[in-house]
Amino acid sequence: MTNLTNAGRWIGGAVLAGYILDISSNFFLQPMIRNGTGAMGLFGGAAEQPGLISLIVLIGMVSGVISLIWAALLCQLSTARPFAWLAFLYLGLKASSFGMGGSEIASYSIFRSIGDAMLAAPGSDLAKLAEPIWTLVTSQRDGLHFPHMLLGGTGAFVFYVILYQSRWIPRWLATAGLLATASQMTGGLHRRALWRGDILLSRTTSAGSTGRWVMACMAWVCSGSGFRRSGAAAVAKLRRV
Repeated sequence: MTNLTNAGRWIGGAVLAGYILDISSNFFLQPMIRNGTGAMGLFGGAAEQPGLISLIVLIGMVSGVISLIWAALLCQLSTARPFAWLAFLYLGLKASSFGMGGSEIASYSIFRSIGDAMLAAPGSDLAKLAEPIWTLVTSQRDGLHFPHMLLGGTGAFVFYVILYQSRWIPRWLATAGLLATASQMTGGLHRRALWRGDILLSRTTSAGSTGRWVMACMAWVCSGSGFRRSGAAAVAKLRRV
């Protein structure tokens, strides 16, 4: 078993783990925060479920670290290859995404802190300003969430361009990944255009979530079979010709 095969399995497994964590958080855990309608439904739900908030924050951090590890491994594999610059671009995009995602995920701790204060003094001025505060915090998170999502989509697109050029996986599979990434980004832009100020993502299936599921399936294939050295050899043969 070659190092390339092993590296492909590690990267594939990391991609799969990252998407499972993100899907679990976005579509299952985050909608569970809300406990009622309006601003107090969000703040109160966050205050009453500190364990859930901590889990969401932890998942976000772990997913980000995993993505940085597989990006670094991809850079190592791409050294001295024509597409090495793409691998380092991908690492830079992942690092930027990690920083932006950390700021975004910190919003949930803010929800909890505000909710604690409001529940401790229901008749206080802070509680009376729940709706304006909700609007402000929502706008702050939206300002991070959508650029973060597009940054992640751009990184995923670069990742599948690398796989396409390297031929480490069948090109039809890499092409499917490029199409899935385009679906994810299109779904994100569509959701942004229709956004109505609710801080939590919907669990309904969209072009974006479909793209994530397809990319997760591709990661599973990559995890099972690893990268193919024959692909790299084929590229080298073409260069000699």
